[in-house]
Amino acid sequence: MKFNLDRLIEDFENHLKPEDNNRIIFSGAFGTGKTFFLDNFFLNNSEYEAIHLYPVNYSVSPTEDIFELIKYDILFSLLGRDVELENINIPIDVFLPYFFQSNQFNIAAHLLGYVPKVGGLLKESAEKIIELKKQFDKDYKNTKESEFDNIVKYLEKFKTIKGNLYEEDYFTQLICKLVEQIKENKKKKNVLIIDDLDRIDPDHIFRIFNILAAHLDISKVTNQNKFNFDKIILVCDIENIRKIFANRYGMNVDFSGYIDKFYSKSIYPYNLSFEIEERFRDILEHTPDLRTNSNFSSNTIYILLAFLQYNLLPVRVLLRNLDSEIKTKRLKVYTDNEFRKDITNNEIELISTIYFLKEFFQSYEALISNCKFLIGKEIKNPLNISIQLLVSELISAISFKKYHKNTINIRDESENLSLSTPKYIFYYSIKRLWNSENISNDNYKIELKDIKSNSTKIKLSDIDYFELLTWVLEESKFSKVVRDQF
Repeated sequence: MKFNLDRLIEDFENHLKPEDNNRIIFSGAFGTGKTFFLDNFFLNNSEYEAIHLYPVNYSVSPTEDIFELIKYDILFSLLGRDVELENINIPIDVFLPYFFQSNQFNIAAHLLGYVPKVGGLLKESAEKIIELKKQFDKDYKNTKESEFDNIVKYLEKFKTIKGNLYEEDYFTQLICKLVEQIKENKKKKNVLIIDDLDRIDPDHIFRIFNILAAHLDISKVTNQNKFNFDKIILVCDIENIRKIFANRYGMNVDFSGYIDKFYSKSIYPYNLSFEIEERFRDILEHTPDLRTNSNFSSNTIYILLAFLQYNLLPVRVLLRNLDSEIKTKRLKVYTDNEFRKDITNNEIELISTIYFLKEFFQSYEALISNCKFLIGKEIKNPLNISIQLLVSELISAISFKKYHKNTINIRDESENLSLSTPKYIFYYSIKRLWNSENISNDNYKIELKDIKSNSTKIKLSDIDYFELLTWVLEESKFSKVVRDQF
């Protein structure tokens, strides 16, 4: 089951296209397919050459510099893109610190030789300076002639040691040259994507932010990105970054003033809700349990849509569970002592709904927690699912002990029933729908007659479905019985 991404692709392309929009924060909830979307977008777009990094996969300790690993990752990626290393010229002022760093022991020995002995040896000191100058010229020439060897050595050093400031200056310049070369040769705009930013250690998050910010402060006039990339995309859930920032710097520190330098126009909100609603009918056809039972279908679909609307259910989890075609089994929650009548998910469809939804969250408590979050929220109902049907299903679950009046031997209609919750009083009846061929397959129907709150009659549309559902799952007598099943 795949979503149609055409609308999102067009929308993001319009956001990315302006020349002055060179820094983008691509924000979306975890598990909504941000990485898949970006990979697909740049794979099928000939205007851009993208380097996609995943710092969350780095094995980096809190004391290591994550930006050195990012630089390593960029270089490694550039080597696989048909770059020409022979014609790259690194300025002498950039190479000089690298030379000093690479020859620090030789230089120290030479400098010790400059200390005059008794009687002074000016000639020998001069000769040592000349030798050092020759060594510098030789190394600089070799660097220009064999950038590939230098890169290989640099990459190999990451197996044992961390980069340092001088090395960063030199190889940062090298990355810039290679990025410019790709842009000139391929006639494409270069894009650096740093993914899953909110899933790495906070120290590393702000190390990345601070380096990018320092570069922006230096290049205010040109507005040039780090490493000369035309565009840099930071991928995260901005709300997670906001919480991490508040935890690190305090609630009173201005987050907006800090984060706004990392995007040029606006934070791009990646949201699949529209596509999910459009394709939900397709999902039903891939799930037999949903397709064949209207009550179960209505409750499950309504709850799933609400979870997806507020990013409470990762899309990848939804698709994984739907693809597995979860089938509900017969679940008994109660046996009436008088008539030995089993009450199962055949009578109470909410049991099957809970069983199905639990597979998404792995626990009954997690399901309740997500329902609580939706209390008071505006819930879209794109499939126009009947609220009366949804509420009736909840009433059916709460009334599980009243089904004994409608047994195989006694087919009765339970009229004038009432049910009190902390906020509402429901007046209803339970009717048994006979099956002429097999009385064991008789069904039950809840008919709502009236709803009151504080003696005032209210409409179905005034009921907060998730407030009622949470009470049913957490506090009602039904919850005490059904918990044992899950």
